[in-house]
Amino acid sequence: MINKSIFKIGILTLLLLSGFITKAQTEVQDILQAGLSDAKTYLGKYIEPATSTLGYLVNTGWYYRGKVKNTGRFELSLITNAAFLPEEKQSFLFRESDYKHLSLPNGQEQAQVPTLLGAKESADVLVQFEDENGETQSFSLMLPGGLLDEKLNTVPLAFLQGSVGLGWGLELKARVIPKIKYDEVETGLYGVGLQYEISRMFSNKEKTSLVVSLLAGYTRLEASYALESAQVSSDKANLESNVSAWQFALLGSTNFKTLNFFGGLNYNLQNRETGLLGSYTINEGELAGQTITNPFTIDQEDAVLSGTLGLNLRLGFFDLSAAYNFQEINTLNVGLNFGI
Repeated sequence: MINKSIFKIGILTLLLLSGFITKAQTEVQDILQAGLSDAKTYLGKYIEPATSTLGYLVNTGWYYRGKVKNTGRFELSLITNAAFLPEEKQSFLFRESDYKHLSLPNGQEQAQVPTLLGAKESADVLVQFEDENGETQSFSLMLPGGLLDEKLNTVPLAFLQGSVGLGWGLELKARVIPKIKYDEVETGLYGVGLQYEISRMFSNKEKTSLVVSLLAGYTRLEASYALESAQVSSDKANLESNVSAWQFALLGSTNFKTLNFFGGLNYNLQNRETGLLGSYTINEGELAGQTITNPFTIDQEDAVLSGTLGLNLRLGFFDLSAAYNFQEINTLNVGLNFGI
């Protein structure tokens, strides 16, 4: 039963991540025709909202109560998350001055273009370069469009999480989606966390109505997408994204029998690495005729504070929890928690 549940959750995550690449898989590597520097600059801005959104999604759902489990008590949770995309994450300002070879048509100097999580409509740019004779050449290139319809502004993610009481006020947590391949997409997620109930040092933990804890959690999401294009010949072409996220939290909750409220102040760290891997033979531009292997890797990181507010409803041997996380990209997570 657990293996089937893990598989279904893995497929859900794969469907999300495969959606990230389905629309763009014939376009992302085409930007290499503009040269490595311009391609890296553009793709960094294009993918940043998607990778940072995943970072926010995997960095939530670590807690829903301040009280840790008794020694040997185990709990299995299904955590579902949704990120709410602000409008500014769906497009970015394309400035000609940021690029060496790319320019906008009709004499424009800047324009809003979609990110990976933006509208499906794309935009044309001109690629200008000097040929071997020193003459200026140009051709039109269509930038990748986004994935979202106008009415869709959320990104979902789900995973399994287990926790066990260790004693001494400690609770160990682990989360996982095993590596699964679906069509051209492969992904996996794992994480580990530790919660310490600090209020037990100051009061009787069974009688107090407010419980306070400290928590540290680490999550890593690994994903790989096979790329294809009619414009750029390639061999073993992949777009690989790895997201590592840390959360350090001071949290507290009420300690009543049925309905409880909880909240926390969180310090979140994200490290995101996206690599364009494989061999690419360029057909147009200043690199025409050249084969480039593993063109570049884009490194991005964030360090932010966030706040969490939520509630938990105990229903016999299982709990229902829901929490809203206030941060740059707000998220909602809902947990179904089965205690043993």
